[in-house]
Amino acid sequence: LIFATSAAAVAGGVYGLQQQTNAQNGVIASLVPAIAGLQQSMGIVSAKVAKIEQTVTQTQKTVEQVKQTTDTVAKKTDEIASVQQQQTQQTAQVQKTTEEVKKQTETLAAGQAQQQAQTEKLQATTEQIAASIDTIAKGFAALAAQGGAIAEPKRPDEFYHNARVYELSGDMLNARRSYLAFAGFDVDAIDPYTRFATLLRVQDGKAGAREVFGALADKGKALSIKLVHIQQFDDAQRLDKLHAFIAAHPDFAPAYFLLAQEFSEDRLGAQTLADKRNEAKALTKFASYEKGGGLLKYFVDQTQLADWLDRSR
Repeated sequence: LIFATSAAAVAGGVYGLQQQTNAQNGVIASLVPAIAGLQQSMGIVSAKVAKIEQTVTQTQKTVEQVKQTTDTVAKKTDEIASVQQQQTQQTAQVQKTTEEVKKQTETLAAGQAQQQAQTEKLQATTEQIAASIDTIAKGFAALAAQGGAIAEPKRPDEFYHNARVYELSGDMLNARRSYLAFAGFDVDAIDPYTRFATLLRVQDGKAGAREVFGALADKGKALSIKLVHIQQFDDAQRLDKLHAFIAAHPDFAPAYFLLAQEFSEDRLGAQTLADKRNEAKALTKFASYEKGGGLLKYFVDQTQLADWLDRSR
């Protein structure tokens, strides 16, 4: 019994020591020292692995931070590029606008220069026309003093002279041909066309005269032809067209004499007080152009001008 009790005590002690050792190193490690060393080494390795994992985690975090920073830098770069692009576009737009303003300025200057040139050209043309009509008037007066038709007319004064000669002798066909030949020169004098219109109304009626002068007005530029064409319309229409002509050409003196005729006793038969005032106003306006020879440029036959002036007084 004593032996058994002692053996149990010894066995219990050994068992307790084994349990303590096993808890730390395991049963095999307690029996084999090399295993214990290996386990210790593995513990160190595990610690290092954990440390490495921690380092990797920190590295990944750093990489993500770097990536975020890179993305931010890229975004800022894009924003800067966008701003630079906008500035470039704005600069290009300003440059384009500047060029357009410059171009418009140059165009305006060219237009003003062209307008000035046209004004000077018109003034020169007006002076040439006045000189031309003066030359025609002198030639017509010389031929009228001679008498007789010109066998082979070439100049406008010769055709006008022949038209008058044929008309006075009753040769209306040749008179008509001569008037048409004169009109072909597009001379801006009133008396040849008023006389031609009278001849046409006698031969073809007012409608025929209107047709002939309509064709002449379409081809030519002379305002005298256009004014006489207006005279071939009926009363109300004629007056409206005459007012429109004067509005467009307020300094064309013969138009005022013809306007006065619209309110005259010869045209109306009986005048109202308003008719008399309108007639007097138009005649006064016509006569106002006489100063300085302002009416001479509208007449080839000066006797026709003298007749109109007498009727204006």
